[in-house]
Amino acid sequence: MGKSYNDLYTLLQKFLNDKLSIREVEREFNCFSEKQYQNIDYQSLFRKDLLLILEYAKEHNLSLAVASSSTREHILEVLEACQI
Repeated sequence: MGKSYNDLYTLLQKFLNDKLSIREVEREFNCFSEKQYQNIDYQSLFRKDLLLILEYAKEHNLSLAVASSSTREHILEVLEACQI
């Protein structure tokens, strides 16, 4: 299982010798992540074969879920970029 973002922020804070508060680490991490995410072309990474699975699920009234350690906001951005 993955760790929570709070665990990550705590590790980063220790790595930085406690120079920043947890809130500051979180803010800096989020700013960094947003900049990195803006440079990714999700369409080029999208597996087109997944469209067949999505179509099949829709035709058969199957519910699907997305599992990710990313934030909900980021997941929605990726799904929108891939037109899902």
